[in-house]
Parts: sequence; structure tokens; C-alpha cells
Amino acid sequence: MKIYIVILFLIITSGINAQNNYLQDTLNIYKTKPTIRDNENLNYKQFIAPTLMFSYGIFALNNSYLKNYNIRIQEKIINEHTLQLNNIELFSQFAPSALVFGLQACGVKGKNSIKDEALIYTISTGISTCIIYPLKYITNEMRPNNSSTTSFPSGHTARAFASAEFLRREYQDISPWSGIGGYAVAIGTGVLRMYNNKHWFSDVVAGAGIGIASTTFAYWIYDKIKFRGKKNQMVAIYPICGEYVGLGLFLSPVIL
Repeated sequence: MKIYIVILFLIITSGINAQNNYLQDTLNIYKTKPTIRDNENLNYKQFIAPTLMFSYGIFALNNSYLKNYNIRIQEKIINEHTLQLNNIELFSQFAPSALVFGLQACGVKGKNSIKDEALIYTISTGISTCIIYPLKYITNEMRPNNSSTTSFPSGHTARAFASAEFLRREYQDISPWSGIGGYAVAIGTGVLRMYNNKHWFSDVVAGAGIGIASTTFAYWIYDKIKFRGKKNQMVAIYPICGEYVGLGLFLSPVIL
């Protein structure tokens, strides 16, 4: 299984570097002082990696070679399945985001206030939810363990990578290790989903792309809401899950 973990790591980490120019950002941390607030502007380079990851997953749904590759990876993992690691990914998917709020509670300030972080993370979760669940029912991809037809994409992996990107953005100016650690946990979550026979390799790769893109969009959306909206208005965005999946928007005048 080790070779497939390495492959997954290389695919995702190489994409992350291309998307965020992470190495350059790291070098610049010690050259310039962080500003109180940076404008969040969307750039096509930010979506190169997520688009490639998601496209790989979509292409693998109907490509016989990639489907067989998924099967070979899964068979290899099952043959080496010697440890019981069930349910770890249920917690690890939220670990990077939990660390953000934990650091704030301990007085280690991130890029934004804890209130802003909570809203940004809510928006990110809402975006990923709106993408993941419709896709699960549209694609009808059978899970490796044949338990259901909601394999594609991996929601746990998407949430893990959304959390990792959230952690990276909030604390990269303090330490580049925040992003490295967050993405290590996210990759581990994806590997565990395969290890526990819940997802194919392509499900995990696509989920990673969705998660990164969701948080990237969330920062941009919140930037527009907070700093370009009406100053006398309170804005809230929240996910809707149930019979329908979507995002809710609440606008209300603030009485001063």
C-alpha cells in the first residue's frame, strides 16, 4: 500500500504547490510583515490543481483503464489490511479546522478574527456540501465494499482538505508548518477512506480538489460580503441539508 500512499501524496502536494505558489509564499513570510487584511482575489492558478483532481475523478468514472487502476489499488490495500483503523477519519476530517479554533482560543491569532473564521468555514462547508451530495446521487458509483452507490466523490476527504486549506490560509504567515501539517492530516484521511474500503482512489482525489476549491471560494465570497456589503447590514450564509441541499442567505439591518 505504501506506493499508493506516495502516489496520492505526490499528486495532491504537487497540485497544492502549483495552486498557491506555496513555496514562494513561505519564502516571503520572513521578508515582509503580514498586513492586517489582504484582498481575496480569485486567480485561475488557484484552481489548476483542484480542477485537475476533480477532472481525474470524473474521467475515472467511465474510463476502463482508470477503473481497473482503482481496483488494483484497492486489492493491494485489502491484502495489506492488517490493522483496524475504523472511524479515525470521522474525526481527522475536522482536525485542521478544529486546530484553527483551538489556537484562537489559546490566544494565537490567525489571519482573521474567530467570528470571521467561523463564517468562512461555514461558507466553505456549505459550498462543498452543495457539490458533493448531488454528485453522489448523479454518478451512482458503487463503493468498494458494495454498501451503497454514493462512493463518488469522497465527502470525508473533501471536508479534510477544506479544513487543511482553511488552516493553511489562517496561519501560514505565522508558520509554514501549519499548512504542511494540515495537508498531512487531510492526506491521511483520504488514505483511511481507501484503507477502510469505503472509497476508490479516484473518489479521494476528486474529493481533495473539491475541498481545496471550496475554501478558496469561501474566502473570496466572505471578502465581498464583509468589506463590500452595506455597513448597516448583517449578513449570514448557512448550508441547507435535508430534502434539498443548498446555501441560505440571511440579510438584516443592524440596529445601532
